[in-house]
Amino acid sequence: MNQAAGKVLPWHLVATICATLGVAVLASLWLFGPVAVPGAIAGVIIGFMGSMMGNRVLAAGAVVAVGVATYLDFSSPAWVNLVLVIPAMSALVGWEAGKIGSRCFVFALFAWIILDARAEPAGDGSLALGFLLSAAMGVGVTLLTGKESIRPPTPGGKFYGFAVFASLWFGLVVIMSISALFDGPYVYWMSLMFAMRFFAAPGTHVDGALRFAVGTVLGATVAGALLGLPLPEAAFQVLGVGSMLMGLRLLPAASPLTAMLISAGVIFVITPSIDSAVFRLEAAVIATALAVALNWVMDRLEEMLSGKPVS
Repeated sequence: MNQAAGKVLPWHLVATICATLGVAVLASLWLFGPVAVPGAIAGVIIGFMGSMMGNRVLAAGAVVAVGVATYLDFSSPAWVNLVLVIPAMSALVGWEAGKIGSRCFVFALFAWIILDARAEPAGDGSLALGFLLSAAMGVGVTLLTGKESIRPPTPGGKFYGFAVFASLWFGLVVIMSISALFDGPYVYWMSLMFAMRFFAAPGTHVDGALRFAVGTVLGATVAGALLGLPLPEAAFQVLGVGSMLMGLRLLPAASPLTAMLISAGVIFVITPSIDSAVFRLEAAVIATALAVALNWVMDRLEEMLSGKPVS
């Protein structure tokens, strides 16, 4: 039974998250230009969300990990990403999930994927500055509002941590290889959608993945249908913001409606086109299928090692 069903985030927390993100994005845009905006988003993801779901110490460690990983991406041969960066980030997520039970390094993974997709080797450092300043602001806001460590930890144990590490490492390599077959600036959505599955508590990965897939497909379908209407782009932007706000409020409910609202909102706000709706639908199906398959493999491995069936 889904214990989170019916729960919602209070509006004041939704407003705090949105205000923090808005200030960080606008400040980065004003100080450094559009190139820094993805850095601001990534910074708030770690600073605010990481501290809220973990704590300030883990958030600081996550910022360092993301900074090192992103630097290695653009100062080393491509193979370093596959054999060093991805396994290292996956190991941090697995260690935290198994031993501590918070989810700070999952947000670090989200941030790294965003920076990896947006950073340029010959950049002037604006992206990094936007990221660091926004992360610091996010941590500060979390502490000032008393939102640090509000999510109860759910440690899964050593095998669960290993399963997260192995599944994440293998899955990200596969997803990034598949992403190379697609054109467009938003192919990193596949990696984000796959990594999102590791935010789930132990024992809920398959159910969460399927709910996410159903909701995302519905959201992309509804968005694609509405985008065929003769409405101005501003109307879709307003609809997208409203959808994401409602999706954020319903986040604890772990319902397909949450993924549906956020998926539709992302399409309306970031890429209001039927092509982007179709791609997001495809990305959700690919990421979910891989997550479910890997979860099944790890369950079978646990059964073999323990001699007990995994429910």
